[in-house]
Amino acid sequence: MKVELQFEKLQKAISADDEDALKSAIAAGIDINSKDYHGRTLLMFAAEEGRTGIVKMLIRAKAKLDVRDQMNFHDGGGKTALHRAVANRHADIADMLIGVGAKVDVADKVGQTPLELAISNNDLLIAEKLLKAGADPNGSGKTVSPLSTAVALKSVEAVRLLLKYKADPNHPADAHRPVLASAAFWGPAEACRLLIEAGAKIDAKDADGKTALDRLNKTIDPQAWKILPPAEVEKLKCAVQDREQIKAMLFEAGSRISAEK
Repeated sequence: MKVELQFEKLQKAISADDEDALKSAIAAGIDINSKDYHGRTLLMFAAEEGRTGIVKMLIRAKAKLDVRDQMNFHDGGGKTALHRAVANRHADIADMLIGVGAKVDVADKVGQTPLELAISNNDLLIAEKLLKAGADPNGSGKTVSPLSTAVALKSVEAVRLLLKYKADPNHPADAHRPVLASAAFWGPAEACRLLIEAGAKIDAKDADGKTALDRLNKTIDPQAWKILPPAEVEKLKCAVQDREQIKAMLFEAGSRISAEK
């Protein structure tokens, strides 16, 4: 109980950014790698809270970098201090942890690596730090690829960044819905162009046996034009124009249309 109370006290000190309290505890011989009930360490809390000075202090005191918490799957358990820094957009702390050797490709219980979290946040600054440190641009393979996430976010810059670091546009993790098929359906056209140039398979089929062009050939319900507000109609018009650009790209790349019956 004494250890638990001491841990809770230090956790509060971290939240208050009380470096003196941590310094005193370290000098008194506190086990800096002790954990709470969920397997979370002081370094994890400091990384999550964005306490740069305290993170630096804990690293100097030899805090273990790659411990994973014991929270359950539904709470996104299995995260390291680096996961927590990335998830909360603390680029300076992520950089610090990477610099002292934190593993960049540890997957949590959901299967997400720090890079996948960075792309989910569309945080390209942290994403590039991780990629430069050797993070796998294809992620853990246990979930959809970071490239697929970038396409879903319609983030052309994230797509460009991942392809720069050799992300696979035909990664098996996305077999149920190839990245190009998603980009073709949702846009933007520039993302499709980048994927095609990177070697995305034009005629790859998704779980329903549909290619990118099959998805594009689905017609938009004419009634939608009548019931949508004017602003939404304009968005729909832009989407249709984008689709036409994407079709032209796919045709130019030599795609075969498998006609829907």
